[in-house]
Amino acid sequence: MQTAGERAADKDRDVVELLRAGTAERAFALLLPRYEQKIYRLCCALLRDRSQAQDVAQESLVRIWRMLHRYDGRARCRRGSKRSRAIVA
Repeated sequence: MQTAGERAADKDRDVVELLRAGTAERAFALLLPRYEQKIYRLCCALLRDRSQAQDVAQESLVRIWRMLHRYDGRARCRRGSKRSRAIVA
């Protein structure tokens, strides 16, 4: 039986395989539902303003999309999204 971390790592490997196959849109489609609300909640906690948090979260997702081609699978996607959120915030 896999741990939650192992399942997340498997999903991250799926994203890498999609990227290598040249299907960034499908890779992002896997990431978006997993991280969209987490990014928004973090932005809300940091900014304490829902309107600003929504703008910053959206910008974070755009940055993740733009940088997705650089993801090599060594770090979990979650860690990379935290970095992107910190840069935008």
